Amino acid sequence: MIKARLLVLGLLGAVLFQASAAKAQENGFMRHEVAVQGTGFFTKDSNQNGTLQHSTNTGGFLVNYRFHINGWLAAEAGYGYDRNTQQDFTPGGDFGVRANTHQATGALVVKDCKAQVTVTGKLLVYAKKAADLAAKKAEIARKKAELAEKKKAAADAKAEARKAAAEAKKQAHGRR
Repeated sequence: MIKARLLVLGLLGAVLFQASAAKAQENGFMRHEVAVQGTGFFTKDSNQNGTLQHSTNTGGFLVNYRFHINGWLAAEAGYGYDRNTQQDFTPGGDFGVRANTHQATGALVVKDCKAQVTVTGKLLVYAKKAADLAAKKAEIARKKAELAEKKKAAADAKAEARKAAAEAKKQAHGRR
């Protein structure tokens, strides 16, 4: 247990020393970043079928290292560790299980997104233009439908007028 703590502290110290020694700046930015964070597990007890399960609240750590490849791109790696004890109290007896939780992460980080903002801005402008064009097309289609409806109504009214005129002519001939 003590050896593991000394190893972890030694590695952490070496990383911090290396990061401070590698503080060489290139093009106005630092090439290396190191972050150390604390973590915690806060669990709730459960009781079912006569068995009480209790997990200890525990603390741990998370160490991140970031290497800047250039001004806008970086690679990041992280490691975290927590130790938790699961305690079970059963009618047959009590027992506990230690759980060592290790976490490893890796990421490729885009730091400065000016190009992405420009592209996103252009896409938003194009999307607005496309939406405006679609709205104009919908308005034109609506107006065409209204015009076709008016033409049909006018044609129906004209046909009705011809029919009425023909009926009136028949009645006039029938009276003679």
